[in-house]
Amino acid sequence: MSNFRTPGVYIQEVSTLPASIAAVETAIPAFIGYTQYAGGVGDNSLQNTPTRISSLLDYQQIFGGPNDEAI
Repeated sequence: MSNFRTPGVYIQEVSTLPASIAAVETAIPAFIGYTQYAGGVGDNSLQNTPTRISSLLDYQQIFGGPNDEAI
């Protein structure tokens, strides 16, 4: 039970139904367009291939950064 320190009327609501909306990520960015290069592993090009990245460093290593020259 809750420990209330001041007198008054308190209402404690208890949900008996499951959550009606599932919690999902809503901020999933997608980048579509030209990059400096689409470097894959070896000779495999990533052109027209969806590629998951997890950081800006991943993006720069795979697709080039602001200071890289186009290959």
